[in-house]
Amino acid sequence: MQNILIELKNITKLCSNSLSINNLSLQILSGEIHSIVGMKGSGKSALVKIIAGIYELETYTGELIINGVTIDKNTKSNLKNIGVVYQDQNLIKDMTILENIFLGNEIKENGIIKWKKQIEMTYNLFEILNINLDPDTKLKSLSLGEQQLVKIIKAITKDPKIIIFDEPTIGLTKIELENLFCLIKKLKEKGITCIYFTKELEEALKISDRVSILKEGKIETTEINKDLNKETILSLISGRESNRTKNIDLISQQWGITEREKEIIIFLIKGYSNKEISGKLFISINTVKTHIAKIYQKLGINQRIDLINLILDFKE
Repeated sequence: MQNILIELKNITKLCSNSLSINNLSLQILSGEIHSIVGMKGSGKSALVKIIAGIYELETYTGELIINGVTIDKNTKSNLKNIGVVYQDQNLIKDMTILENIFLGNEIKENGIIKWKKQIEMTYNLFEILNINLDPDTKLKSLSLGEQQLVKIIKAITKDPKIIIFDEPTIGLTKIELENLFCLIKKLKEKGITCIYFTKELEEALKISDRVSILKEGKIETTEINKDLNKETILSLISGRESNRTKNIDLISQQWGITEREKEIIIFLIKGYSNKEISGKLFISINTVKTHIAKIYQKLGINQRIDLINLILDFKE
């Protein structure tokens, strides 16, 4: 079995007079891609900041252990081995890729920036990770997906053993999403442990070795990816049980959902992908996408987790 690289024991964190993290325990294994899935308000942001060392040690209780060493005021330097790719990390649009990568972390000798060394390091990382970008390109000319790659390279230049991804796929196209997943897998091949925070179960299932479900500041379960049951996990994420079939019928009547659209809703809340729905209903993927868009438009929602919440919370 892989070694335990990060362990959280009975972590509790109070934010705005309410428990953000509630007696949470979790183990992250060395060299794995570990997804932590939770809805808004589940405690994801607080957990990111605890693992990354953003929160001061005295602001929460419990133990954070990195590579067998308990983090305290004497060992906090161990957190330098952790890189973070934040969802809202601000890069400077009028600066080049190269300038953004090393901003605040310049390679210097006698107070002078070693530009040649920085360029060599950037090209080397681009080659290893199969990134086809010109370091002299200004950030404002890049797509959102390319900007995410720059954030990751910026984190890697600090030679981390662990990289945390804080909901990195918001706004990305399907191609950019695939490129990001390929890059994360390459990081794993380099021996970097990746912790992937998301509210999207499908992303977690696609990228992870193991998945943890975070709800109300606690880890509900941690499972090996191949052992996961999508419907059970979706129920755990929402944390509420109800008569879903009845609610789907009522919602269909109220919002004018057709029988075909109702079939698709049932598959969606069970965690089926568009491709799987296409195969089940013997219709094209484009037709599935068209139906889903119409469903979301009728219900006034934007994504699958909104659909699940609507069905679970629906009251006549």
